[in-house]
Amino acid sequence: MSMEQQCFLNPKPKEVQIATAIEAATGKRAMRKEAKRRINFWDGNINSHARCLNNEKTMQHNREFMALSSMVGDINRERQSEKDAAKEKKQKDEATKAAKKIADDAKLAEKKAELLPVMEEDVAKGYVHVKTLTNARLKELLLFYYNKKGMGSKNKPDLLKATWECMHPGQPYPAAAP
Repeated sequence: MSMEQQCFLNPKPKEVQIATAIEAATGKRAMRKEAKRRINFWDGNINSHARCLNNEKTMQHNREFMALSSMVGDINRERQSEKDAAKEKKQKDEATKAAKKIADDAKLAEKKAELLPVMEEDVAKGYVHVKTLTNARLKELLLFYYNKKGMGSKNKPDLLKATWECMHPGQPYPAAAP
C-alpha cells in the first residue's frame, strides 16, 4: 500500500472537517442551509448554558424545575401503570364472563334437551293440563318450549296468560280461564 492510498483511507481530522465544509457548501446540504443551522444551534446552546451557569439563582431554579419534571414523570408513569393494570383486569374479567356465559348456555341447552319431551307431552295434553303445572314448570315451559324470555313473574295467573298466548296465538285470553 502506497502512502497516497494510506492518506485516502486514513484521513486526518482537519481533512474531514474541510470535506464536511465543502459538502455543506454544495448540493442538498447547501439548499437546506445545514451549516448555518449548525452554527445557530451551537450558538444558542452555548449562550443559554452560559446564562444558566453564570447565576447561582438560575442554577437553583433549573435544579428545582428538573426535580419537578422528574416527579411529574414519576406520577405519570404510576398512573399509566395503574391504567394498564385496570385494563388487564378488565380484559381478564371479560374473558371470565365469556367463559361463564358459554358454560351457562351449555347448561341451559342440556336442560332444554332433557325437558323438551316432557314439555311436548304437557302441551299435547292441552291447556287444562297446563293449568295444573307449578309455577316453576310453567316458567320452564315458556322459556324452553316457547323461547319466551323475561318471565320473572311469580304470579300464576300471569304465567297462565302468557302460556295461553303462546298456545293460542291471536286468540284473546278468556275472562274465566277454561
